Amino acid sequence: ITACFGAGLRKIGLAPDASVGITLYDQFQTTDADFPPIQAHLDALEGRSARYEHTVSGQNHRVYIEPLRDQSQEIIGCIGIACDITDIQKAENERTHLSAIAASTSHAIFSATLDGTIMTWNSGAEILTGYSAEDMIGGSSVLLIPPGFEYRERELLAQINAEEHIDPFDAIWIRKDGVHIWVMVTVAPIRNGSGETSAVSVIAHDITRRRQYVETLQESEMLFRQIADTAPATIWIIDSDGFCTFISQNWLELTGQTPQDGLGAGWLNVIHPEDRSLARQNCLRATATYEHFQSEYRICRPDGEQRWVLDV
Repeated sequence: ITACFGAGLRKIGLAPDASVGITLYDQFQTTDADFPPIQAHLDALEGRSARYEHTVSGQNHRVYIEPLRDQSQEIIGCIGIACDITDIQKAENERTHLSAIAASTSHAIFSATLDGTIMTWNSGAEILTGYSAEDMIGGSSVLLIPPGFEYRERELLAQINAEEHIDPFDAIWIRKDGVHIWVMVTVAPIRNGSGETSAVSVIAHDITRRRQYVETLQESEMLFRQIADTAPATIWIIDSDGFCTFISQNWLELTGQTPQDGLGAGWLNVIHPEDRSLARQNCLRATATYEHFQSEYRICRPDGEQRWVLDV
């Protein structure tokens, strides 16, 4: 080694010219000519460009070795440049890790520029939408949006550009085969090294079955209420704590209560004070044991009239 200099030497614990006068074998403490740093220098001395990576003091370096020639192009040595790639490799490893996650997840994950042009499209997005990466990269996600709702994408991009937070939301997408699906969408900005928003990431997963279940449940509840309100009997539901969670229209007409008055523990207020404890105990016992029961007690109407009822 005839010269050794550069600010980077201090990062690996060496002073300028600290290695001058020793051999590469001494520098790397080896006698193996096949050791990558030794082999790279030997290749350069034979006229071939070489490169190797080496870790020193916990920092990763990429070293480029080139032949050193005189004016007559005769090789008189070699010259090397070492670049600290620790942060670069860390970033590459993180990108590789994130890419592996994106490739293996069943969620649709894609990224787009701030004007909506799609840059990446994972396999989960292909499965969910039926569109391949070739179909979508370079295009726009407007392809997924039902006609008449294209403005929603413009609003989202405007919010991203304005650095506004966007909560996850439900949306309808149209698959390539024309089938409409419900998805939950999470949108987040992608920032560059300066902290500026340079792109947007989108994660979506299929919630069609959940939405269908909710809609079916809502339809069932509506049907139950219609039946309960038109039945020739008074219907109410008491939970295991004795609180009323549902009252039919007939209960309101019988007692004169409003829904707000009757729900919770309010239903007990219209029961005659002498019958109130028994009525509550019967309901609690029935919800605890799942046994049928019959109980008679008096309802006190706002006009003072008392009506006997059979609770079953």
